[in-house]
This record gives sequence, C-alpha cells and structure tokens, in this order.
Amino acid sequence: ADFDKLKAIFIQKIHPIFPIIPLEALDGDVSDPTTVVLRQLVSLAAGMDPDAAQHLRLWNRGLELLTPADFSQSISSSVRAILETSIIADRVLHIRALTLLSLYTQPTCAEESDLPAQLGGRAIQHIQTLGLHLLRYDAPNSDELETLFCSVWALDRVNGAVYGRPYLLHERDIGANLEACIRKRPPYFRLFLLVCQWLDQVIELGARVHPLSLDRDVAHH
Repeated sequence: ADFDKLKAIFIQKIHPIFPIIPLEALDGDVSDPTTVVLRQLVSLAAGMDPDAAQHLRLWNRGLELLTPADFSQSISSSVRAILETSIIADRVLHIRALTLLSLYTQPTCAEESDLPAQLGGRAIQHIQTLGLHLLRYDAPNSDELETLFCSVWALDRVNGAVYGRPYLLHERDIGANLEACIRKRPPYFRLFLLVCQWLDQVIELGARVHPLSLDRDVAHH
C-alpha cells in the first residue's frame, strides 16, 4: 500500500518531467531483481516529496515510519550494492539506476560529497560504451532509448552546474541532431531539457565574468 502511494506521486510529479523509467516496467514480477530495483528507484525519488512522509516504510523494518533521510539512505545503499554485483547484467537498467541515484542520493559525510557526480559519470560511461550517444537506433524501443539518452544528457548539465564539473557529453560527440531529439520529447520533459540547455550559456557567461573579476581583484591589491 505504501509503494502504491509512492508510485502515484512518482507518476504525477516526477515522471512527466523526467521519464527515465518506463512505467509499464514497474508492473513486472516482484521476484525479478529488475522489477525490485525499479520499484526501489521510484520509491527513492518519490520519497523526497512532502506528500510521501506518511508512507516511508520498508519491509525489513516492519511498521516503523522512517525519516526521509533514513529512507533515502537505506534504499540508495541497497540499489548501489545490487549494481556492484552480477545480479543484473542489463546496462540500460544500470544507466536508469545510476541516473536516478545521482539525482536523489544524499551524501552522509564529507567523503561522499562528490558521490552524486560520480554516479552520474558512471551512467555516462555506460551511455558511451553502448553507443547510445550516437542516436542511431535500429530497434523497436528506439524512442525509449532516445528518452534515456536525453535524460542522461540533462543530468550531465545539472551536475556540471551544481558541482562545477566539466561536462562529459559534448554535442560534437553526439551522432545526430540533439535539437531534433529534444523536440520529439513530451512537453514537460522537453521544457526541462530546454532549461538544461540554458545552463550551457549560464556557465559560459560565468567563465567570461570570472577572469574579469579576478583582474579587478589583482589590480586592487
């Protein structure tokens, strides 16, 4: 029952903006590790919403209502542990999981401060290994793969802006028209991608302003 509430929050508030998980995949066999991980990821994302506060319970913790931080840490640790094993070989699932972990994992100490950026970098490595950045798919799920690539591309822009890191996905390396790919996405997701495009210009502006500020400081001293 708690998961049904979290799933509803995810479908209503998160999926329209960031549709990285196919909703039909959540209805798979609950004994399948893939389904389990996808449901954990949905719970991790939706658990950050204030409306989820009364539904943060885990099977191994009984009826105990967890804090958002405890709930997030437990699920994030579980998913990360599974990804380090050979239980799930599907790299596309790894990309989905690492992307959502990058967005929603909360570092618990100073040593973990760059953990979200590291997780995002691993998702991009899988994208490049599979050649998904070439945007040339000959498969029935080509639209789904394009959505996946756009999601990871957006994550790269967000992490670059938040953590002050260089982008790992560059338009010169993308094998097709990124603009055309973005235009085909659903409206809310497309708007989010367009905002991420603006981050390119914001960071470029910052790079132009910073040296000038530095010069003024040097002249002053």
